[in-house]
Amino acid sequence: MSLLKYVNDTTGFFDFRTKVGFKINGNEMLLIDSGIDENVGRKIVHEVENRGYAVKMIFLTHSHADHYGGASFIKRRTGAIIVAPKIEACFIENPILEATSFSQAAVPPNFLLNKLIFGESCKVDAILEDDVRLLHDFGTVPVPLPGHSINHYGVLAGDVLFLGDSVFPKETVEKYGVPFLYNPMDTLSSIEKIKNFEAKHFVLYHAGVFNKNDILNLLEFNVKVINDIFDCILKYCKGLTVSEVFSNVLKTLSVNINSLVEYYLVYSTLRSFVNCLVNLSKLKVNLFSGKELLFREDLG
Repeated sequence: MSLLKYVNDTTGFFDFRTKVGFKINGNEMLLIDSGIDENVGRKIVHEVENRGYAVKMIFLTHSHADHYGGASFIKRRTGAIIVAPKIEACFIENPILEATSFSQAAVPPNFLLNKLIFGESCKVDAILEDDVRLLHDFGTVPVPLPGHSINHYGVLAGDVLFLGDSVFPKETVEKYGVPFLYNPMDTLSSIEKIKNFEAKHFVLYHAGVFNKNDILNLLEFNVKVINDIFDCILKYCKGLTVSEVFSNVLKTLSVNINSLVEYYLVYSTLRSFVNCLVNLSKLKVNLFSGKELLFREDLG
């Protein structure tokens, strides 16, 4: 069975657990992300070469290992140019930064150095914002959609909008309870931007292809999930410690954390929600007897 799923004659995706988009121009192919590791990269190269195409360029939407982990192998095999957004490129070239960020700027524990977080480093040849024309050569337009990561991008290819991880399918949220977000406020802004695109097809990297009506429903679902988490956090910020607030939120949302890696990801996301509320002047943080306490601003 072919890994390629076409959305139209020149555009589609490789159907892995984390999708890899593609856009064909003549006999050349632009990849949008590269999969999680060398094994996935090898399958992509095999499929592309069997169909008589050449991978010319790889655009990496963001610096999470399941999206860039296969890029180094594909680059070695094909000579493809690697393009990535600013900041994201630093993490792609230096994966230890990702693991360190989850460890609050401390040396990361070994269990964080797995291929989900610590992918194979890849040299980035061009920074997107410095050379946008590279994507234009394939008839594609980069679309800034931050929130899931600091400088996450999508790609518009004709009537197909590749969303990367800018929103999450219901199955992912129902499974994990808390979708991983760097900045939930940026995510809400990106969702509003996606709503206004007149694309016919929307490719979500952990789900597949959606039509306009279905993606609008999914966007509203994501907005509700984010706002529910904000409300849940505010409910418990009455002088409790951060850990106590997070514990109550997870119980309320019926979130079960089954591994230390999940723990780090979920707590990083909840910290992002708290920090956004602090920046919005809805929460304040006090230090008492060495404990970080959270208070709602409207409670004085």
